[in-house]
Amino acid sequence: MNKNFTAIVALVGFLFISCSSNDQEEQEINAVDFTLGSFPQEWKLVGVEGSMIPNASIQSPEDDQMEIYVFENDHSFTKKKKINGEEITVSGSFSLTEEKGLKLSFDDLPESIENNYAIISSCSSRAKTEYFRYNGKSLINNGWAPCDGPYLYFEQVVK
Repeated sequence: MNKNFTAIVALVGFLFISCSSNDQEEQEINAVDFTLGSFPQEWKLVGVEGSMIPNASIQSPEDDQMEIYVFENDHSFTKKKKINGEEITVSGSFSLTEEKGLKLSFDDLPESIENNYAIISSCSSRAKTEYFRYNGKSLINNGWAPCDGPYLYFEQVVK
């Protein structure tokens, strides 16, 4: 009985410690810090990481892969992305949500784009939002991760 009690206490202690460390990690990723900088803020795609590859390293984007966000003080943004050699610019508004981080809501998208996911990082071709988390250095977009797509890493352009 003493051995079972000791094992149960050790297991509960381990679970408590595990949960505590996860809570601390989540607190470090805080989108509210994003608003501390001055505006406008420009963020550029600097890395791509495979979501389904264990221990994948972050790779530099390909030369023709361009994606830039510009965030304004009035909570509007523009996104520039190169698709099939053509630069597309779209806009919308952003907000900070505690549960998901930075939320981007897109306005009307160009009719020339066949599917929204060509512009919006999402598994759905009808998506009108993107979500980012902020880790103090990078904005990380994992909108394609649930459908085996990459994590996209953006860093602020300092001028």
